[in-house]
Amino acid sequence: MLAFSLRDFSLSMFILYCHTVIYSIQTISELEIKGYIMSLLSQLAQFFTGKTAGSAINGYQRISALEARNLLSADTSARIVDVRTEWEYRGQHIADSILVPLTAISRKAPVLLPNKQSALIVHCQSGHRSHHAARQLLAMGYTQVYDLGGITGWPYGTVSG
Repeated sequence: MLAFSLRDFSLSMFILYCHTVIYSIQTISELEIKGYIMSLLSQLAQFFTGKTAGSAINGYQRISALEARNLLSADTSARIVDVRTEWEYRGQHIADSILVPLTAISRKAPVLLPNKQSALIVHCQSGHRSHHAARQLLAMGYTQVYDLGGITGWPYGTVSG
């Protein structure tokens, strides 16, 4: 997959990148198209806000879906933490995610997430609860907390049950 950072390229390079993505769509899967689109939107948001994915915000880091997937591939101890309700989780969740509802995070995290040095990728439905959960996990002593935001931004498939 093509990867870039707007910090490193001019607007003309960005337009060329978008053009390349559009023409390569004919040969890639729907999942990869979603990944490209999410990457483009993430980069545009970062460009206009000045905040980069992976940059520290209040002690934790925002992370894009692509960065989260790469982290999960590279670090076998990394975990996806779903902080929504059990009902939401049963309806749809990221495969292999661990349900730790925000309302019970202080009680359940020590049991379900015993390694405070493991990378934790936190998400909810829209990003509001994951923000609060990330801050709470840091306050509890977890050292690598990443805020993925909402599950709606995860283009790599989900499961139910």
